[in-house]
Amino acid sequence: MMMRVTALALVIGICATVSSAAAFEHGNPCVQGSMLLSGKAPPSPLAEARCTSSVLAEIVEEFAMRDLGESEAPASLDLRTQDIVAMATLAALGDTQAVRRHAEHALKAGMTRTALKEVLYLTAVYAGLPKAIDAAHALADLVETAESGS
Repeated sequence: MMMRVTALALVIGICATVSSAAAFEHGNPCVQGSMLLSGKAPPSPLAEARCTSSVLAEIVEEFAMRDLGESEAPASLDLRTQDIVAMATLAALGDTQAVRRHAEHALKAGMTRTALKEVLYLTAVYAGLPKAIDAAHALADLVETAESGS
């Protein structure tokens, strides 16, 4: 039974790859899978995102334009909130240097010691204790400085 399922998956995968390559050759930008059979480069990740999630593609393009200074950021999130979101995301990824940089920016923008601790707590809950411990080590002196300044 297991061999049949594996063989079926292999056949489906080959058919999907061939049909994707044919679709790519005929100008269909919305293809996924390996383009090795067509001899052409596969569509970029952004092109695939446009086909599979136009909302995500729009967000990526908008962010890139803002990052390049070619468009203004909407006033939907204040700088402190943006730094808090970045801190939490980067802590989950394990980039402690970037966590610290965004924590410093957030503190300058009015973040409190309690909010900093909340980010560490949420990192432990959602990203795991090891990531939270790394982030806590990176932010230890900021927490102490904020604590003595509060």
